[in-house]
Amino acid sequence: ALPLVFVALLWISSAILMRVAVNANHVPVEKGVRVYVLSNGVHVDVVVPVRHDVIDWSKLVPATHVRGDVSAHDYIAFGWGDRG
Repeated sequence: ALPLVFVALLWISSAILMRVAVNANHVPVEKGVRVYVLSNGVHVDVVVPVRHDVIDWSKLVPATHVRGDVSAHDYIAFGWGDRG
């Protein structure tokens, strides 16, 4: 009976909480850099455009620190963790 009560409480709480508005007053900005977050479940990478009016990463990232030519791609991902 206890697992059934737990499942019922879980279902009821999820039904209530999924109706809570997140960023209800969000207003998109007109200018800025679109940034993505990429996750494989263990590590997280921040993905940004290689070239933008604000910064040109192809000029700042040494070729020895990346695989391949940065300038040949539209986006670059910055992550951390095990290199393996």
